[in-house]
Amino acid sequence: MHQFHLGAAAITVFNAGDIRADLADWFGVRVEDWPQYRAVFERPIAVPMNAVHIALGDASVLVDAPRWGASLGEDFIIPGYAPPPDLPAQLREAGITLEAITHVVITHAHFDHFNGLLLPSPGGRGE
Repeated sequence: MHQFHLGAAAITVFNAGDIRADLADWFGVRVEDWPQYRAVFERPIAVPMNAVHIALGDASVLVDAPRWGASLGEDFIIPGYAPPPDLPAQLREAGITLEAITHVVITHAHFDHFNGLLLPSPGGRGE
């Protein structure tokens, strides 16, 4: 987790885990078209699944709600990777209760931005 202030807003960035990304495939880029970026496109890389919490006045805003492991196909799993604690645990560690969140913003419809909202937690409490 990384915390900082931007004006009156307290911002906390959480990493819910990293996934394997084949960027050449994702973006339809042929490696020969981007020689200066060959290292990025020639093999899959680790990409973080991040969420951001913004506290400003009475607003407690969660931007994206990823959950590592949920809805991940084999193509996204990094062999031998051990993910960090899940997002609800990280929020609690930062002193942010789920009940205090007033708004949730999903930036776009990729599974790794909203799957934490749709699936029950392993503990069964719906977190």
